[in-house]
Amino acid sequence: MRHKEENNQEIGYILKKAVSVEGVLCLIFTFGGLFLLSQKMGVANMFNTILNTAYDLLMGTVFGMGLMITVFMIGIKGIDQHLGLAVFIGNVGAIIGSMISTKLMMHYTKKHYGTKDWCLLFVPLY
Repeated sequence: MRHKEENNQEIGYILKKAVSVEGVLCLIFTFGGLFLLSQKMGVANMFNTILNTAYDLLMGTVFGMGLMITVFMIGIKGIDQHLGLAVFIGNVGAIIGSMISTKLMMHYTKKHYGTKDWCLLFVPLY
């Protein structure tokens, strides 16, 4: 494919297919691995394990990323001052915001589902 610029010079572009062998192989291996896991563990147990692992990793990653960003921002020098106070205020705001959002979620969850009935636990049949 050729394209002409304003000064009449031609620029050549190399086009690549959107669907390639690598993409198809990646899909085959991914879905094949999930299929093998689900045959061995069962679909419900497989997804339960994947989601619980992802949740644990997410919580650790969120804490670690927040810590890294805090240390990085404290190290940056702003205009005639460092940003330590701004970072402290941001972290306090994040902590207070997370507590408020959790309380709001619990309020609406109790309002919708109630607190008197027992929840039904999933008991796997082996």
